[in-house]
Parts: sequence; structure tokens; C-alpha cells
Amino acid sequence: MPLDSTQIAVCLGGVIAAATLIVLYRLLPKQRALLRAEERFRDIIAHASDGIALYDAATMQVLEVNPAFCDLLDCQPPDAAQTILHKLFASDREALAAFHQRILRDGRATIHEQRLRQADGADGYVEVNGNRIVQNERPYVSISIHDSSERRRAEQEIQRQASEFAALYDTVGDLVAQRELPTLLRTVVDRARGLLSAPSSAMYLYDKAHGDLVLAIARGEGLIPGERLALGDGIAGRVAQTLQSLILAGDQLAPYQAQRAPYRSMTAVVAVPMIYGSDLTGVLVVNDTADAARRFDAMDAHLLSMFGAQAAVAINNTRLFEQEQSRREELSALYAMSRSLVGAGDSAQILELVARHAVERIRATFAVVIRAEGQDLVIRSEYPPLALGRDLWVGRYAPASQALALTRVLQSDVPLLFYRADADITGSERELLALDLVQSLCAVALRVDDRVLGILAIGEARNPARERFGSEKISLVQSLAEQASSALRRAELFEELEHTYLQTVLALARAVDAKDSYTHDHSERLAEMATAVGRVMGMSKPQLEDLRFGSILHDVGKIGVADAILQKPAALDDSERARMRRHPVIGAEILAPVPRLANAAKIVRHHHERWDGEGYPDGLAGEAIPLGARILTAVDSFSAIVDQRTYKDGRPQAEAVAELRQNAGTQFDPAVVDTFIGLLNENRWAS
Repeated sequence: MPLDSTQIAVCLGGVIAAATLIVLYRLLPKQRALLRAEERFRDIIAHASDGIALYDAATMQVLEVNPAFCDLLDCQPPDAAQTILHKLFASDREALAAFHQRILRDGRATIHEQRLRQADGADGYVEVNGNRIVQNERPYVSISIHDSSERRRAEQEIQRQASEFAALYDTVGDLVAQRELPTLLRTVVDRARGLLSAPSSAMYLYDKAHGDLVLAIARGEGLIPGERLALGDGIAGRVAQTLQSLILAGDQLAPYQAQRAPYRSMTAVVAVPMIYGSDLTGVLVVNDTADAARRFDAMDAHLLSMFGAQAAVAINNTRLFEQEQSRREELSALYAMSRSLVGAGDSAQILELVARHAVERIRATFAVVIRAEGQDLVIRSEYPPLALGRDLWVGRYAPASQALALTRVLQSDVPLLFYRADADITGSERELLALDLVQSLCAVALRVDDRVLGILAIGEARNPARERFGSEKISLVQSLAEQASSALRRAELFEELEHTYLQTVLALARAVDAKDSYTHDHSERLAEMATAVGRVMGMSKPQLEDLRFGSILHDVGKIGVADAILQKPAALDDSERARMRRHPVIGAEILAPVPRLANAAKIVRHHHERWDGEGYPDGLAGEAIPLGARILTAVDSFSAIVDQRTYKDGRPQAEAVAELRQNAGTQFDPAVVDTFIGLLNENRWAS
């Protein structure tokens, strides 16, 4: 049966309703998912650390804003976008308008670093991003802001560190360039305070031998270089003991200020250990004395520590360089001294050279050499003379029994150090060693095998804290002493040999006197007259000694002339005369091997030369003839006239004087003749 319109309408309505239910049933899960997604999105936005806001681009009405945005800008959600953005742009309307237009025009815009006054009044920085959103042909703008203050501070800190490290790099370059320790230390303390922009700095070096610190150098008031500090004492002592950096300011300094006066002016201090490998080199201290608000921080300590480590490397490298230089100088000094000692003629010269080399090579104030002679100690040499403003009494004796400190030196195998303040040194020893005038003294025994020859003592007038006898100097003193001892022993052996040879030559001379029929004291009387003339004519003491030996030994060469010729009563023939004229040369050759008689040998060789050049063996004339030989020629001729021989009688002194005057200017030096006759007229010698 056909349905009427009502039934059709009802059926159609049911179908539509069913279809609608079916559609709604199918759409409901998607709607629920969409709602859940929207809730998650809103939850994310609400809890985001970045600030997020959405506003209508046309009306500038804020539609959405999350809590982070409000926290950053200190605003409330109902505020209009103009208010929010005005805060963001610090009321710079032109900048706000330009940013808004870029978003609408380009779809997005970014400001990487926007200054923002924070709620606590401090300046902060944010990164701002804007995006255009179009919905139903209506434009919206989303704004996100990210707090970049920490990043900016980190970047600034990195820049500061980079700047400091660049300064550190430049500073380390300066340290590496130094080769002298005092200059290096000055550079370190100056650069250290420059790195931290502080007015004062100081450096303590660790003295391993004494186990304490020594203030090497300071820039500032109150600190005295050379001052010693025990580990654990004061700021530097605590750092050296713990090997940890120390940062102090304000009340933290009070305990140290109560201990030591130099700390009382300090308002802030940073001190770091200087480590080389695993060993402590010293402590570097930087402090402020003016700005009470100054505070050093961990970064300052870190920077100073890195600089201190580099300084420790430079200091140890410089010390190694100086040690190497010292070893080279020591070898050079020993070589130079060795060469000098080889050419030294006798013990006196050796002692003088030893004292001079000790002062010059060790750079000390003075040196003395004290000889052990029997039971006495005798000062035999000093250098430089009068270095301390008074004579050190060369030649002064001191009984060894009264010089206990020096006795310790003689018994020691190593150098000993003495200081002015030592209480166990007697007054006489203090005076003998000049410890009343110097600050410190290094003394070492001169010893060969088990025999003690004496003492080498080197004095230093400067403060021991600044110019001390370190291990390098003591080693050099020991080496100099060993060389000096060997040289002295060689000189003694040579002098003994020389003495033996001299006694042999003197015995030969006496034998010649006997063979030539002279009186037994002929040579001695000749030497007495010759040296008297030489003294009046201004000869020096060594020259007079040469003249004395030349006079005594002038005819020693006749040992090589046959007795028949020496004692022949008649005139000699040409052959005999030629052999006789050889005796000055033979005599000089006998004496020449002995250095002590080298100048006497010249007198012996030329005592038969004539003023006019007609003499022998070399035909010298005038002042080309040694003065000693000219004197001996005149005196020997006088003696030959007045002395009685087996083959002739002696003649009166007046005749001898007349003959001298007659031959003055031809055979004899006129000045010598005048001087000799003047002494004869004074009845100096009996005829």
C-alpha cells in the first residue's frame, strides 16, 4: 500500500536522523582526539620555558599568552598587545611598528638580542621571534621570546676568558724570552698584577735545602725581599703547605693581619702555588690594597694558577740555563786558572793568582790564602789589596791552637761557611778572617793527599740573603782549591829541586874560586860591592837579588876551562884566550835552566861586554848591556886589580880607581864608575 506524504516524511526523517547518528558516531573519535591534541598543545604552551603570545593583527588584542611570557614581561593576560609589546621594546614605538610590519610583510621576523629590563631591575636579553598566522582570511601574529641573558653572560665570560688567555699567552711569551733569573722574577710579578689589574704582587721561592720560603721579589709596600717564611706561616706559607690556591677578602684576612704587619694594608688577596712537575717552585701572590670592595674569584685564581705554572716552568728552565752557564764558567775559570798557574814562577805568584781568580770567578768581595807553616797559620796573599778599606795583614801569624774555626776547615773535606753572627768564632779569628767587615765567608782546605798546605778563604760583604754561597759557588770554590793545592805542591817540589840545583851551582862557583886562586870569599865580597852600587842606582829588590846571584856565580863557567889556562902565570895565546872567553857563555848556560836564575844568567853572560862595544861574547854596547852586567864589569875589574893572586900581587886601591876613571866611557859605564868610586870614597869597603 502506497505511503502517504506524512509517512514518507517520517521515514525520510528517520533515515536522515540515522544517517546523522552514523556520521556523528564516526566523527566523535576524531573530535575527541582533536580536543585531546588541543589540550596537550595548550599544556605544552602553558609549561613552556619560552614566552608565547597570540594576538589579532588587526585589533592588536591579545588572544592567548602563556605564564612564561607574563613572567618575562611582568604583564597580565588581559593586557592589550600594545602594552605587552611596548614593554618588550621599552616603549620604542618605531622599533615595535617596524617589527610588526616585517611580520605581516614577510611572514616572520627575528630579533636575536633585545635588551629587556627584568623584574629585579637588572638588564636582561631575550631573542624575539614573530610569525604571521592567517585563519579564515584573518591575520594573527604569534610572538615567542627566549631568555638569552645566560647565554649572553656566557658569551661575555668566554670573551673575557679569551682576552685573559690572550694576555696570558703574550705574558708567557715574555717569560720564555728571559735568560736571567732576576729579570725573569721581575717580569713574573709585574705580569701577574697586570693580568688581574691589581696594584701589588709578590713571589716567594721555595728553598728546598732549608725547607722554607724566601721572598724573592715584591711590588708593593711592607714586604722585604730576602725575608724567610716557614711552611704554614702566613698566606704564602699556607699555600705552600697545602698546595691549594687561597682567595681572601674582608674579614677572612683578619687572622693573617693579626699575625704579620705587611698583611694589614691588604683588602683582597689571591695566592697560588707554582708547581713544576710534582715539585713546589714557589708561591705567587696578588693583592689589592686600595679597593675594599674588590673580590678575587675562582676564575682569577684559575688564571693566576695557569700563569704560575708557566712561570714555574720558566723559572726552572732559567735555573737550568744558569746552572749550565755556571758549569761553563766554572770550566772556563778552571782552564784560565790552570793556564795562569802553569806560567807561575813560584809559590808567591801562585798564591796571588789563586786569590785573584777566586774573586773574579766567584764574584766575591775578597779572597785570602792562609798557609799552614808548622804550628802556625800565616796570611800569605790577599786580593784585591785593601778591598775592605784596611790591610788584611799579609804575613800575620796566628797559632793554629788559637784558631779553632780554621782548624775545623783544615780537618774538613768540604768547604765550610761562616757568618758574621756566628757565636762560636773568637774575636781574633773574626779579625783574621775579616768577618768584622763582611757578612759571610767560605773557607776550604788546600790539601794534597793527606798533607794540608793551607786555606783558601773567600769573603762576601753583601747580604747572604741576596748574594749567598750557593751550591754552584761552593762547587767552584772546591775546584779552585783542588787546582791551587796541586799547583802549590808542584811549586814546592820545583822549589826544592831548584834549591838543590842552586846549591850545586854555588858549590861549583866555590870550586871555581878555589881553582882560580881567588880568596875564599871573593865572590861574596864582589856581590856585596855590586849590590851596594845597584841599590844606589835605583835597582829594585828583585833586580838586586839577580845582581847578587850574578856576582856570586859570574865565573861559574870557568868550570869548563882547563886548570892550565886558569892558572897559567904567563900571557895566554890566541887559542887559550878564545877558550877563556867562552866562560861567560858556559856560565849562562849552566844558570839558564833555573827560572829563579834566568836574569842572573844574563848578567853572567854579559859581564865582559864593554861600554864601547868591544867586549865579548856578543859585542853589546852602552845601555844595551844589562845594568847588572855593567855594574859587575866595573866591580870585577876593580877586584882583579886590588886582589892578590898566585901569579901577581895586588895593587893599591888608588891605582884601581885611577884605572876605572881612565877607562870610563870606553870599557865602563861612566855612571857606574862614578857611583862605585863615590861608595869607595865613603870608605864603604876596606882595601
